Amino acid sequence: MKYCMHCGAELHDEAVICTKCGCWTNDSEKIAEVSKQKLNKLALVGFILAIVSAVISVFFLSLDTDSSAAFLFSGIPLAIAGFTCSLVGLLKLRRSKERGKALAITGIVVGALVGIMWVFLILLAVYVVILFYIFLILVLLV
Repeated sequence: MKYCMHCGAELHDEAVICTKCGCWTNDSEKIAEVSKQKLNKLALVGFILAIVSAVISVFFLSLDTDSSAAFLFSGIPLAIAGFTCSLVGLLKLRRSKERGKALAITGIVVGALVGIMWVFLILLAVYVVILFYIFLILVLLV
């Protein structure tokens, strides 16, 4: 065991930062090793795509339009790409010493939520159309 130079708290041998006072320990080699780790590019790309898909989806939902062309420019493809890149990035992080786990997990969560939202909205639209046709048939029969 070692002790913090600033507050005297007992530290683990691998500690880089004191858990009591938050000061750096003397292990500058470990600090340099952590800062030299590369950022996983797939995790970063997946995070960016997922966030952009969420922004585009919110923008699309705020529009007051019935254009089917606007649907094609919505965040669905970006959400799928963001989810996939983040998932692959997270799987690659398990085998490497790269940084970016939080970015990958955030990309997975945001991409999945945006995808689920769009699936829900599409199913809701199909349900409304089916109810409209059932109502139309009932009106015409009566």
